[in-house]
Amino acid sequence: MKKAARRPLMTALRAQPDAARSDAAVAAARHFAGSVVAATRSDAARAADGGAAPPGAFCWPPRPPGQAGRRPTVGLYLPLSYELDVLPMVAAAFAGGCRVFFPHIHTDPAAVASAGSRMVFVEATSPADIDVVFRPQPPYNIRGATPEALAAAVPFDQSGDDDAERQPPLRALVTAAAAAAGALDVVVVPGVAFDAASGARLGKGGGFYDEFFAPAAVARAAAGTLATSGPQLVGVGFDFQRWGAPLPGVADAAAPCGDGTVSPGTAVLVVGGGASPLPLDAWDVPVQWLLTPAAGLAPVAPPPPPLPA
Repeated sequence: MKKAARRPLMTALRAQPDAARSDAAVAAARHFAGSVVAATRSDAARAADGGAAPPGAFCWPPRPPGQAGRRPTVGLYLPLSYELDVLPMVAAAFAGGCRVFFPHIHTDPAAVASAGSRMVFVEATSPADIDVVFRPQPPYNIRGATPEALAAAVPFDQSGDDDAERQPPLRALVTAAAAAAGALDVVVVPGVAFDAASGARLGKGGGFYDEFFAPAAVARAAAGTLATSGPQLVGVGFDFQRWGAPLPGVADAAAPCGDGTVSPGTAVLVVGGGASPLPLDAWDVPVQWLLTPAAGLAPVAPPPPPLPA
């Protein structure tokens, strides 16, 4: 079913007009800056006066022991041509004083064994750093850290945090284990579709994000919570990537899409039929938040963790 659902969604993603992409990127960044980045200031104010966050408001996860004073850390991605452009979000994160990280895919078996997963996150120490350090890498031709930058990166807990500690800037590397231990506060995650009711995410099939966040998901399940433990995963996409939303520009209204159905009287495919949930396999890691340009940022309603056997 997932493969069948992925095909028309990818077609719709690639068919988005440039103007629509640009408008969506600006709108999504506005929501990100006004909710996620702004929450760094709101959380500090609430901590000072003992207040509570409004229901549904974004809150940064608690910092691990020994990291209470560090700056917020955000993982983002360098978008492919058909994905929602999050570079305006990157600019907002830097402007808000966050430390910013991007994924890198290891292909060398020794590097994978050392990191504990195929994917790691590597820090960009400034906006100007991005185009210099993160370039298309073989064999996938997606942007990752250059070999030189990767070799010079240091483990997150050795990278320092404030300006006095980071002269010259030390580029941090975050492994899956470090992320589970709280090195990344928030990670903006791409996908092909997201189910707002469960947090289920349909990716492109590589499994990199699910593998990387598996240790964090295990820790959340052990703590008995899916919503408040870090890192907070924010699924980001166009509004039609919300499971059950109509797809624009689908030429063949009868195109199969798993259990997708055709909206009556239209030539618009409704992914999931508006009723059937997006399947969540045992290895899938759900997101806790969903951000789309029109709907903004909202928490998902994940199912409760399974009861102990």
